[in-house]
Amino acid sequence: MNITIDKSIFDLYGTPDVDKNTFRKVLHAAEYRYHTISLSKTCDIDDISIIEDSNEAFFLQDLFFNSITYTHEKRLSDCIIKVGGENEEVKKIFNINEAYEYIMSPAEIIVENALNDGRFIRTIELHFDPDLEFEKYRSENVIHIDNAGGSGDRSRVEDYLENHHWKQKFLHCFVIVDGDKRYPGDDRKIKQQEERLKLYRSLGVQYHVWEKRSMENYMPDEVFIAKRKQFGVQWVDSYLHLLPQQRDFFCISGGFSKDIESGQEKVKDNLPKDMKSYFNNVSATNFQRLLFSPNNRGGNFKDVFPKNFEDAANVRRDTLMARTSHQNDPDELLHISQMIRQII
Repeated sequence: MNITIDKSIFDLYGTPDVDKNTFRKVLHAAEYRYHTISLSKTCDIDDISIIEDSNEAFFLQDLFFNSITYTHEKRLSDCIIKVGGENEEVKKIFNINEAYEYIMSPAEIIVENALNDGRFIRTIELHFDPDLEFEKYRSENVIHIDNAGGSGDRSRVEDYLENHHWKQKFLHCFVIVDGDKRYPGDDRKIKQQEERLKLYRSLGVQYHVWEKRSMENYMPDEVFIAKRKQFGVQWVDSYLHLLPQQRDFFCISGGFSKDIESGQEKVKDNLPKDMKSYFNNVSATNFQRLLFSPNNRGGNFKDVFPKNFEDAANVRRDTLMARTSHQNDPDELLHISQMIRQII
């Protein structure tokens, strides 16, 4: 995060509007959170001379000279600290007290399951933005992966709003949800997703729907090949026999039976019409082998399977990109890492 200090802060430094101790806390908080601070272009060296603490004064002098030397910032300002900033509710303009609150609140990545989906997010960051030191930021609560449940993302965003006085400027959130599509063009959830997108755009919240059915569908083929015996030889062979596009929408955690209504015979003819058409070339033998999830050892599938994203030998940038190369957005995972950068 790049934090800009407005000239008004120096003009009223030491008054009730800009408490000296709070100003010091803001500087220390920014350093602790690995943020950068820049000075407004209207600031000059005389403004800084009023700072009594020598360490703070030298620090701000360096900022001032850097702002003169470097005409093009690597990153534009993310927020401004300004006297009277409390009157702004939407734009990221904060008074000195609000600035401390904003800086110390973690960037929130809201997913359906913080533990399991979180493993995938951490994998993306490891391979697509290794310079971010994501694990360090996460351990120090600069970034927080939050659990929304199946459809609780809106409630979580509303909780953050309530916790920050219903001022949307405090939000630095990224909501990521499963596509839940059984085949391309499956529009069961499109209305809800469009409503969410409209809402989150109005709040300045990042929002992404996975192109594939769920995060399990991004697991590289190399993992299934390496664990062929563990998952079941016939299951893996049948799964890999699916077209890459079909593997995007196959329910790995439940198999084909997941999409057949309860009480109906577990045969291809009982799949939803458009899904049946999409998987029409799957042989009867392979269909039966893929009725359920692969063999699972060690507990609930949804809990155990995501651990395979930690398979360093087979989960790499190239193998992850191989699973997205045929998508509408082949660089989807790179774009996810870029969006995470934007909220930090």
